[in-house]
Amino acid sequence: MDAVQLMSILTSKAIKDFPFAYYADAKTIQRGRVYFKEGRVWNIDMHGNSRAICDVEGSNGDYTVEVGINQKTGQLYFECDCPYAENYFCKHMVAAALELSEYLKNEEETNETKTTTRTSKW
Repeated sequence: MDAVQLMSILTSKAIKDFPFAYYADAKTIQRGRVYFKEGRVWNIDMHGNSRAICDVEGSNGDYTVEVGINQKTGQLYFECDCPYAENYFCKHMVAAALELSEYLKNEEETNETKTTTRTSKW
């Protein structure tokens, strides 16, 4: 029998539990939270259930952030095309993660509601 590999999926909990403080300094996290609260993440494009592309309005233009789950390790990864992200975890990644977490939470709640409102034969 072949071994079945379970695919990891993005969930609001996985993002909420991510140790941002390990990768970014307090100022970057705070600035990312401000960007999130200001609604600067204006697009989320899901690619399956393990990767999302988010567009973030930065102070010097728009940036694209990818958030995903590494299928081999099950760990979250973040990529941004801003210059700062070449060497550091950036505020756009924080903002995108917060918005994506809210988006996924809403999706999970919607799916949960659909499941519980199905009529039963019994």
